[in-house]
Amino acid sequence: MPIRTTTVADWFSEHLDSISEDCRLTPCTVEHQECVENGGTYSCLCATGYYFVVSGTEDRCRESLTYEAELTIVDIGGVPQIFTAEMSDPGSEVFERSASVVRVALNEHFEASSLSRRYKGVKITAFRDGSVIVRFDVYLSQGPASVSAVTGAFYGNLQGDTFGSSQVTVEPSSFRVFDVVEDNLTSPWYDEPLYLTLVCAGCAVTLTAIIVTLICCYAKRSGQQKKRNEVDIVHPELPLTERQLNSKNKLVFVDPPMD
Repeated sequence: MPIRTTTVADWFSEHLDSISEDCRLTPCTVEHQECVENGGTYSCLCATGYYFVVSGTEDRCRESLTYEAELTIVDIGGVPQIFTAEMSDPGSEVFERSASVVRVALNEHFEASSLSRRYKGVKITAFRDGSVIVRFDVYLSQGPASVSAVTGAFYGNLQGDTFGSSQVTVEPSSFRVFDVVEDNLTSPWYDEPLYLTLVCAGCAVTLTAIIVTLICCYAKRSGQQKKRNEVDIVHPELPLTERQLNSKNKLVFVDPPMD
């Protein structure tokens, strides 16, 4: 059986696409993007709390609407959940394992809810005692939203007291949603490229108008002065104007010598 040999050139040719897309070699250029491992590949994705949009011809990571929520978990897959000290430490393996299961279940639940078109993910922020109470942030795309809309989306898709493929059982009455953390229904004016362009154009037009006005005023005054000078030269016999008389009548009086 012949042995297939691979040269360095062949290897680069076969893997060129994956190399060019590997953000470990080509850093992310969009603000608020992070290099994330996803299924064995590394690609640039918007950071937690941001979602990808195209504004004109520009790729952007736009800030999400964020709602804080909490929920009491009774059991997962039939296994009763008991709070432990490790669950209060976000850096612990127990926290990450529990957060991963709950995050997947919440993603499945909200993606099938009335907010599915605007749902942009969830972040588990804390666990605390009380069976197990999970605290998390719900991210939505920008637009009209409310606490009641998030609450309705959760209950509207809840079958009994269990949700998600991992069968997370909760106390339905324990679900609470708090006020929006950052209520930005529209992006700040300084974050919109089109707005900045219009502001710059407006400033340029205003400055040009001021310069033209000053030039016209200067030219008009120069023309009037030139005409007055021409009249004085060509027609010296014409009577002096009141202003000219006043200026010429400013005589310097010198006391006569004393005898």
